[in-house]
Amino acid sequence: MNVYAKALEFVTGCLSPHSLPGVVEVYREEIRNNLVKWEPIVALANEHLLVPALWVSLRDKTLDRDLPEDLRQYLLDFHKLNLERNARLKSQIEEAARRLNQIGIEPVLLKGAAHLFSDDFRDLGARMMTDIDILVREKHVAQSVTALMDIGYEQDEVFAKEYPDHHHWAPLFRKGDYAAIELHRRLLFSESEDALDGEAVWNSLEPVNHSGIKLWILNTDYRILHNIIHAEITDRSYYRAQFPLRSLHETAVLACSRGPDIDWGRMSDNLRSKRSRIVMDAYLYLLHKTFRIKIPGRIRANPQNFLHYLRNYANIRWRLVYQIDNKLQVYNAWEIKRRYRRKAKNYPVWRGRLRYTMHLLRKTMRFR
Repeated sequence: MNVYAKALEFVTGCLSPHSLPGVVEVYREEIRNNLVKWEPIVALANEHLLVPALWVSLRDKTLDRDLPEDLRQYLLDFHKLNLERNARLKSQIEEAARRLNQIGIEPVLLKGAAHLFSDDFRDLGARMMTDIDILVREKHVAQSVTALMDIGYEQDEVFAKEYPDHHHWAPLFRKGDYAAIELHRRLLFSESEDALDGEAVWNSLEPVNHSGIKLWILNTDYRILHNIIHAEITDRSYYRAQFPLRSLHETAVLACSRGPDIDWGRMSDNLRSKRSRIVMDAYLYLLHKTFRIKIPGRIRANPQNFLHYLRNYANIRWRLVYQIDNKLQVYNAWEIKRRYRRKAKNYPVWRGRLRYTMHLLRKTMRFR
């Protein structure tokens, strides 16, 4: 088997909450007999920010005992550093939330920040974070920014000019902290806002009881939906077939830890656009194929979902295919609309493609 495909199989097999005991024993024997090629496995885990999660899974399945010592130490140290970082980030969130509470604002934690205050991952160091995402009502954004600046946060004024109508405020930095705070005025990027009813999200929040601080997180259904839409539409993984391995793992964890609370059938009804429902169906099929998550009545093995899975798989297995596919995606109708329809909504896709081709030709000629 191709080494990249084998790496994907090993990583998803280890990370899957539903790995069969027989599969784990096969991995154990392969590790003991030095049949595992670790370089592509670690590279894949690094690429998708899954190294700490991989270590936790290997440790919990007692596969860590047979790892090469240098690899074991690397994974152990990586997880330790991420654990320390997440602990610092949690304290940072507590301080920011306490300050917001003082002016009557109860923030909603999104994405990784929400996981720090829930026990879904069980291990605080399992999930890597890049920044802190906090949602407040749009009418409270300005006073929230002022409140955070009162405790030392700053924003780059030049950088801030790029966020006039963004779904979150320009990142707020503070010297000595491990991450910036992104204060969201809306849940989703403008180009994917049609997927969810924003008011319905606000009406389905769950409280977090933590040290007297008033915090909220999205309920489980909306956490999964937000994760899917953010990865597949906002980050454009669906259109580019960029295997959303980290997002899939997060959904698999939630499906395992909160299974009885999830209404998969109703979840699709919460999506307001046909595009987002198509994306969700393809994502759930990908989730089933990679992490063995069973969702009765929601796994549709139709040609469209199967071809989407094959395209994602091909981009992992053959790097050249991924590079070619990624280049071609600049001509994707969605990408052309994003590039040229901001000011002219009826701008035809064919004209956008021609215009972009001329741009590339001029760029190529300029550097000859």
